[in-house]
Amino acid sequence: SDEKEVLRLVSETIQMGRLDCMRKFQIRYFAETDELAEERKTAVLTALCIRQLPRLSELVLSGMLNQAGAEAVAQAVRGGHLSGLRNLSLARGSGTRALLEQVIGGVVESEKGLPLLETLELSEGGG
Repeated sequence: SDEKEVLRLVSETIQMGRLDCMRKFQIRYFAETDELAEERKTAVLTALCIRQLPRLSELVLSGMLNQAGAEAVAQAVRGGHLSGLRNLSLARGSGTRALLEQVIGGVVESEKGLPLLETLELSEGGG
């Protein structure tokens, strides 16, 4: 579907370093989810969390968290890749409360956490 293709393109663009100067990243995915969509969500989150994005200050993820994606975000926090975040918003949209806990666990387990964080929004709902 078009939504899945957009996820693929976003993932590739991040991996190529074309968005390294990005300050705000918001993605809301509420289309029907199947195995391919889950793979593409994970690819976006993994790309986002592997790249060093020193200017990224706002990250809004709605309907994007799945098991592998939550682990990618948690690992990025542990590794200091998201240390510039001022605003973090995670709306589960699918999965379980454990996914949100996994991400927050990354903050707890990291050396510095999210030192500049001003706003943390966690939601188990779809929006």
